[in-house]
Amino acid sequence: MFSTAIGWFRFITIIEGISYVLLLAIGMPIKYILDIGEATLILGSIHGFLFVVFGLFYFM
Repeated sequence: MFSTAIGWFRFITIIEGISYVLLLAIGMPIKYILDIGEATLILGSIHGFLFVVFGLFYFM
């Protein structure tokens, strides 16, 4: 899987997608139901970083 550029792109796509689902499924309910904003700060930062990495792999 990691021997080609497509393999690396597939890997980062899966990881970035998982971070998005975690942000929506865990971070947003914690923020709005439990009124703890730090959950979206942490998960959002991780997702944002992975999205930038995804964009860099896309343009390679």
